[in-house]
Amino acid sequence: MVSLNIDSSTLSLVAIMHLFFLISFLIFISDAKAQRVETIRPLQTTRLHSTSGAGVGSMLVAESAILNPAPVAFFQDTFVSYQKNNAKLGNSSPERVTNADSFGQLNSSESFYLFDNSSELKGGLSYQYQREDGRRRKRITATASSLVYENFSVGILYKYTEDTTYLNSGNKSRISNPLTLGFTYIYYPGFIIGGVWEDPTRTSRNEARAILGAQANLTEKIVLIFDVGGNPTVDLNDSRIWRGALQFALFSDVYVRGGKYQDRSLYLEGESWGVAWIGPKLGAEFAMKTSRRLTDKSTQLYEKERITDASFAFHLRF
Repeated sequence: MVSLNIDSSTLSLVAIMHLFFLISFLIFISDAKAQRVETIRPLQTTRLHSTSGAGVGSMLVAESAILNPAPVAFFQDTFVSYQKNNAKLGNSSPERVTNADSFGQLNSSESFYLFDNSSELKGGLSYQYQREDGRRRKRITATASSLVYENFSVGILYKYTEDTTYLNSGNKSRISNPLTLGFTYIYYPGFIIGGVWEDPTRTSRNEARAILGAQANLTEKIVLIFDVGGNPTVDLNDSRIWRGALQFALFSDVYVRGGKYQDRSLYLEGESWGVAWIGPKLGAEFAMKTSRRLTDKSTQLYEKERITDASFAFHLRF
């Protein structure tokens, strides 16, 4: 009889691969009858709002249900979070009245996160709800991540998504199942690299892209966060994205962040800021982000209009 010596990290990696193939099959059978529907701005956590979306290379937990699923492999605790965002249109253009194009009054999102990182295969679940500009999105996510080496992890994020567009002629709905594949590499404690391939099967409109990110400690109190990428299946000039931010540690548990971004796939650009108190067990964050039209291809904003997001979050670790 042959004895196989397989460690727990290898088993976890095999489990992730099996999960990937299972989810890919579910995507195939569920998207065959999907209808085309206009998309909605991707949901962001309060932390991501404060950094203008940058964070692919950061060590984050709740964001593993949105951005990069790999970092949770480095955590050991259980994490629970509630987050809420309100979006408001500013400098409304007269063209909206002329074109009968209302942005809507109820533009908000709520999300709940639960991660259990006590086993070898780390991961968690989230529920996300968005309503914006005549569109609604409900999303349930599942994240799984495992260490390959002590400083390198891989992860997979599955997102069951229901998109609905409200029209005068009736509502249009679409169900999709996009995936995100990610990795995190700790080059050394002060420099981390991450990467994601969002929606590699291209099941959800306007979400397919590959992004590389890095986080570097410039000093003991200042951290640089930067992401860059785009959709590799189209002209990168039409889909490229970059976002950068700085984080300042005011005290041991209090942080201030500021960021800037440009996203050609959404035809948006803007700035953000935020403040966070992250204690050993409890945490709270607040952020503001302003977005403007990047080009006249935008179907969401007219010239000189802006969207202001105000977001807050509460966290619990145990």
